[in-house]
This record gives sequence, C-alpha cells and structure tokens, in this order.
Amino acid sequence: MLSLANAMNSKELISFHERSKKMLGVESITYVAEPKLDGLGVELVYKDGSLLHGSTRGDGFTGEDITHNLKTIRSIPLQLRSHEQPLPSLLEVRGEVFIEKSEFNKLNQKQELDGLPPFC
Repeated sequence: MLSLANAMNSKELISFHERSKKMLGVESITYVAEPKLDGLGVELVYKDGSLLHGSTRGDGFTGEDITHNLKTIRSIPLQLRSHEQPLPSLLEVRGEVFIEKSEFNKLNQKQELDGLPPFC
C-alpha cells in the first residue's frame, strides 16, 4: 500500500489536474475534497464478506499485521452484507484509522490511573 502524493501549491495542483485529464482522456474532472485526517494508514482485506486481515502501510510493500487491533474498532465491520448485489469474493479497503485528541487524552488518563505509562 503506497502513500498518496501531495500538491503543496496551486502550480502542483494544476499540474496534477492536467496530467489526470490527459491520462483519462477527458476535458473535465469533478473532484471531491475532504479534510486530511492524520492517522494510521490501514488496509482491510475481506474474503467472501468476512474480514480476513488488516495491515499497516509499512514500507509500501510489507506492513504490520494489526488484524487483532482492528477488530476492536466498532466502526470496522467484521462481516459485510449487501442487499443490492453480490459482494466480490475479495475486497481491499484502504483508509486512515485515527483517534480524536480528547479521546486519546482520556485513554492516557486511564493508563495513568491504572499505574501504566501514557502512550505518548
């Protein structure tokens, strides 16, 4: 799993836009933009709708297996369901896992109350 490239100024953004139009062979492209959440890049692999494994980006070729940790995140489905159409036999989903700063602070407070060192 590779990292996304950044456009740091308007010239780089325009260059990206022109390359994309040329590559796609189109005159116009519609974009959707979201705020950048800085978290841990992860890849989830589902086989026949069941979460098979999850890993970090690592060095772009080999990541750390974090399946056990990901299964504790309630918003990550362990089983996919579709009423519209059959699920693909193999599905890879990539995204960012993050924790809000306020929740991280609560977690560190609990660590300290339990006599454990804070995470950071």
